[in-house]
Amino acid sequence: FATAQDMIWLGTFDADTGSLTLLWHGRLTLETGSFSAIHDVTWADGPTNYVKDPNTSAISGYSTAPPLAQFSLIVPWGTDLSQVSFTLTDLFSIQGVNPQIYDSAILMGSFTLTTSSVPEPSTTLLSLLAGAGLLLRRRRVHAV
Repeated sequence: FATAQDMIWLGTFDADTGSLTLLWHGRLTLETGSFSAIHDVTWADGPTNYVKDPNTSAISGYSTAPPLAQFSLIVPWGTDLSQVSFTLTDLFSIQGVNPQIYDSAILMGSFTLTTSSVPEPSTTLLSLLAGAGLLLRRRRVHAV
């Protein structure tokens, strides 16, 4: 799994005057059958763009996540990869005086999901042994 664009948080929140801590948190989950992998992306810098509503104290804005490296789910040989699912979960939180979240969403533009099959070493080893056996058999036939 590789992303072409970073995750972005969009939302509206409010809190009374005082200390305020915002934590942006997106959770990526890849699943197939009974196998799954989770990758959490968190960042804590302030909104890169926000607007305070003049009629209320609500703040609307967005914040971009740090770049995401590749994310992998490795499953045993023979696992059915026809039903791979991807889930992006928004876990945004606020700590402060009477914090309220009115709207919150984590979004991701585009991504690439690549599946590849790599044979087990035992299968490769058996194939090499079979080839070696055939070569030895040929040498005996030529010697007669």
